[in-house]
Amino acid sequence: MSDKMLKKILVVISENFSNGVRADFITDNQIRRAYKLRYSDEEIPVSFSVINFIKKVSFYYGGKYYFVTALNRGRVFRLVDKVLNAGNMIVYYEEFFARYRGKLIDWHVKTPAVLGALLRTNDSQYYFADKYFAVNKFVRLGDVIEYKVRSLPAGVPFSIEQIHEQLSYVPAQEVERVLNHPRKYSKTIDGKYLLTEQMAFDLSEINEVRSGLLSDLKTDGHAIFNVQDFPNTLALNPEFSEATIRGVVFDRYLSKDFSRHGNILTVHGTAVGGTNLLKRFCALRDELTLNELTDRAKKLGIIRQTSIIEAASETMIRVSKNVFVKEDFISFHTSAIDEALTPFVQGRIIALRDVTSFEKFEPVKDSRGFEWEWNVYLLESFLRKVSRKYKFHTSKATNLVNGAICPRDKIFLNYVDLMSAVVMQEKIPLNINSIDAFLIEKNFRTKRVERLSTSIIERAHVLSLAI
Repeated sequence: MSDKMLKKILVVISENFSNGVRADFITDNQIRRAYKLRYSDEEIPVSFSVINFIKKVSFYYGGKYYFVTALNRGRVFRLVDKVLNAGNMIVYYEEFFARYRGKLIDWHVKTPAVLGALLRTNDSQYYFADKYFAVNKFVRLGDVIEYKVRSLPAGVPFSIEQIHEQLSYVPAQEVERVLNHPRKYSKTIDGKYLLTEQMAFDLSEINEVRSGLLSDLKTDGHAIFNVQDFPNTLALNPEFSEATIRGVVFDRYLSKDFSRHGNILTVHGTAVGGTNLLKRFCALRDELTLNELTDRAKKLGIIRQTSIIEAASETMIRVSKNVFVKEDFISFHTSAIDEALTPFVQGRIIALRDVTSFEKFEPVKDSRGFEWEWNVYLLESFLRKVSRKYKFHTSKATNLVNGAICPRDKIFLNYVDLMSAVVMQEKIPLNINSIDAFLIEKNFRTKRVERLSTSIIERAHVLSLAI
């Protein structure tokens, strides 16, 4: 076999398998076919073992053969020595390959992936990771960048470009990733960075805010953080936005005392979620107006009125359309009120608004020394929490007071099941128009929903078969 043909075989291998080839995949015939396509007037002699030649001119790593000769491998290793000895503590394969692309391709190292695989076969004092190589295994990019940052004037913001210029073998996006560490570095309004420890803080101001937050936790069960101001600290750091100052202050000085969930602060270990926090807020109040409740819900990120009303209804007594009161303050004469409801219910399912008179209802006393007048909102709370004979059903809590009353011994799978039962009870024709008209007029529902009405009809047919 002539040297000329060997070089041609190496060219064919390098062109067709630039990223290496699996040891259990390559065959003599594959290389012979590729060679014939490249050099149509020649064929590799049958007696020549292509596989043996591959093993000789390649290196093996991770189940693959990579086609770089021993001579060229030595050239690559010497280049690595040169770069690291020039003071570069960490070098990314992509950047190294881009810098020496011409040489590496001439040496049959045709991609950064092959470069990485080749270097990881080298038994040396250097450390070769998946994306980079370094002077030793203890070198970390974050440490290298911090070293460069601390060589700059203290307290003066710096740019990504300033650091990247000193780390020419590190991709700019990797520098940016490290600088975006939320606690170590802070980003200025104009996109520069500063070591967070080099910022100035008014500790008396921060302690005053901490005291206010602890007070809010005691009274409300949580605190709203995005309304807290740090004017003195902001004045000491004019390069930073209010939001950045607030985040840094929390991380450095308040995180030991509070858990942060967006703009909400709680005691460590407290269940989070806007609705849970709103329920806790309600449970800690003696009395709330609907406006106060809605304002607090918005600060907690809750905008659906049904969620707001449900949270308050679970934890307080709704004594009127606009007022909720702590459960402990309200006392009902339960048996007497249940008896007053009986003439309305009469063992059937009725709408909440079918109770049109409260003349025979016992007064509702407030332990603070006065009584509340009966209304459908107070009746709903009584049914939800106190009644022994009756219960309240609805699809969702609203301000429109829709829902049903039924004897407590009646069991329904869900509100659709109940509406199907009341449609059957009142002998409403099983068509969508009739059902919608009845349920909306009687305030079981607020609006037409064809899909829901169809489900009610289907369930009603099932119930009719069971009669």
